[in-house]
Amino acid sequence: LTAMLNEHEPAFPFMWEGVISYGLTKREWFAGMAMQGILAAEYPEHIYASVAADAVANADALLAELAKDAK
Repeated sequence: LTAMLNEHEPAFPFMWEGVISYGLTKREWFAGMAMQGILAAEYPEHIYASVAADAVANADALLAELAKDAK
């Protein structure tokens, strides 16, 4: 895949009492959302290592597509 835009940027950064929290990266957030959708769709046999790899691949594909639009 091509270089991804902001893949390591925080998805939902916030400040609380002067402390910055970065939380999940955009890549982690997108992968989690993709994994949730895959599991909700009754993924065959729920081979979890495969589900995780597929979710990350989907997140990377989304980030790559978003990077194209940003150029």
